[in-house]
This record gives sequence, structure tokens and C-alpha cells, in this order.
Amino acid sequence: MPTLDYAQPHSKLSRRTAKVIVAAVLLLALILAGWRASTWYQQWQSARLANAYRLIDTEIPGTEVYFRDKLLGKTPLILSKADCAAIGLPVAAGTSIDFDGWGEGVAFHDPTTNSDPRLMFKVPAGDASLFLTYETPWGSRTKSAGGWYLPNGFRSKFMARGQDGIAVSIDFNPKPDPAERLLKVKVSVTNSGAIAYRGFRPEVELLWGTFYVQWQRRSGKTFKLPADWADIAPGQTLQTTVEIPLPASAGDYSVFATLHVFQNEKDDYLVGVGGGYSDSKLLHVR
Repeated sequence: MPTLDYAQPHSKLSRRTAKVIVAAVLLLALILAGWRASTWYQQWQSARLANAYRLIDTEIPGTEVYFRDKLLGKTPLILSKADCAAIGLPVAAGTSIDFDGWGEGVAFHDPTTNSDPRLMFKVPAGDASLFLTYETPWGSRTKSAGGWYLPNGFRSKFMARGQDGIAVSIDFNPKPDPAERLLKVKVSVTNSGAIAYRGFRPEVELLWGTFYVQWQRRSGKTFKLPADWADIAPGQTLQTTVEIPLPASAGDYSVFATLHVFQNEKDDYLVGVGGGYSDSKLLHVR
């Protein structure tokens, strides 16, 4: 009596199963190869960075690194001893690295010449509005805010714009007449936050200097402010004009302002995270 057989031929089923198994094995092999390649690359990169003569890194990957007008590359950046010597960075024994206290780069102190050539940074355009800047003879750069020392270099942070909701700005004639003795600087402070910026003993400090001196040796002058500067309401803007001595020596000077409001009448503890900083602007003295 005839019967109906709905089963697939055994040979055909075996071939399909084999193809599935082969494809699965190949896919697994590719996944494992990719994982191993990624792990190997990470290990190789870590060893490469650890063995570098100088490792220049920042909290924002892809940040441009400059020596004066020369673009050296993007972070993380490796420099050999020969690279440093060719650029003009010191390679003598005893060379030390110092984060500029005013945020204008990272200095390499050369003990043989007592000079401090510095590297400067410029974050990618998409991050630029988040951080303060400073003008240089070679273009705009991003202000640093300290960072971390590494055995063979450093990793730099950047100075956030509008800390504590306070925005400080300055304005002045960038090319004053050489006969002038004083430079008028207009200082503006705006509270862009949601709460009052409140404290005691308000003052503004102006600082200026060239890019070839240690940051500790900048010139500065502090100005006491009226009491209403110690209680700035949300959305409020205050302005004042101060005068600083025009530098006697020709050169390009970086000028910026900091707002200080203290926590009480006696101690020098600042309100918030450390005062409000302005962008730095370039002053040309001829």
C-alpha cells in the first residue's frame, strides 16, 4: 500500500546543517579575531604611550597641541627627545613641567637657561564654547585648568566658562599710543546663574605679562569694588573701568581679569569654586 513520505532527503538536510555550522564558526572566528585585535591594539598603544619620552594628553581627545605657531599634532601626542630638541622644548636633566597658574599653557622649565617655553592647546570646535580662551600672537588658544602629572608628561584639564554662573569680560584698546602711560580697561560681570552671587569684600584683579615669563612673575593690580558687587542678582550685569600701567617694554602682552568675592570679612576663602575668570586678550605695546 503506498504511503506519503514528507521527510526531507537526509543528504540535503546534512548539507544545510553543515553550511549553518560553517557560517557560525566563521562568524565566531571573526568576532574573536576582532576582540583579540582590539585588545592587542590597546595593549600596544598603552605600552607605546608609557614608553614615550614625552606624553602630552588632555581631557578632550583630539585637542590640538601648539608650540607658538607650530601645530605639533593632536592629543594624545607622543614626542621623542629629538622632537623636543627640534621644537625648542628643553631636554636637559632637571627639566620640570609646570601648569601655568593662569591657564595659558604648560611650561617646561629649562634649568640651564632659566627659561620656560610652553605648549598651548586648542580644543575641537564642537567643545570650544565650553571653555575660556586666550589670544596669542599665533591665534586663539584654550585656557588650561591644571591637570595630572604623568611619569613622562601630563594630562591637562581646561578652564570651564561661566563657573558659578559668573561671566567676566574685559575690553580695552589693544594698540594704545606708546606715549600713553595708563591703559583703561572696562570690566563687566554678569550673573548668568539662577541664584544670587553673594559674599564679602569684592575686588577685581588685572594681570598681564608676555608669553616668555613664568606665570608667577606676571604684573598685577587689585582694585576694591563697591559693596553691591558682593551681591549680584541672577541676570544682573555690573561694569567698572580701571587703569593699569602700560608696560614700558615693547611686546605682546596677555591681559585678563579675575573677580574675587570672599566668604567672610576676614578669611581669604573665595565664594564658589575660586572666583570668576575672563578670557585673556592681547595687548600690543610698540
